[in-house]
Amino acid sequence: MPLDLKKLKLVESLPSQMAKDLGSFETGWYKIGKSSYFELRKLYSVDSFPSKLVIWRNKDEALVAFDAFCPHMGADLACGELTDKGVSCPFHGWVWGDDGECKFIPYSNNLPKKAFLRTWQTLEEKGDVFIWYDGDGGDPKIDGLRLVMKSRED
Repeated sequence: MPLDLKKLKLVESLPSQMAKDLGSFETGWYKIGKSSYFELRKLYSVDSFPSKLVIWRNKDEALVAFDAFCPHMGADLACGELTDKGVSCPFHGWVWGDDGECKFIPYSNNLPKKAFLRTWQTLEEKGDVFIWYDGDGGDPKIDGLRLVMKSRED
């Protein structure tokens, strides 16, 4: 008899299973912190956004942001490690590059064609870090230096 995962309380408590009310998030740039907080080549977890994110500065000091959960088995990538190729998943070592594509699987020479993570547009402005959110997937809107800023911190 197959295991009924719906009856396991553990499954309901996994972070990847926690739903946010996406209707409460408007389209716009969301402040996630100060630029000085994000150190070079260190992983950070961000919960104050419509989906949980993992963010870091790459070797070029650019900010990179992904959905936090590995699509292979749901591990939180913020608990992983940064390698020369990208973020390594803490469960099975899948490595995700700055572009969100799977770059390496330790036990396979074949990479799945659909193995990628959703990436998020980042912006640093006046010492703050922002991430663009649009529930419909629209591109960021920048009107000169005036930005529509949203902040869960305010």
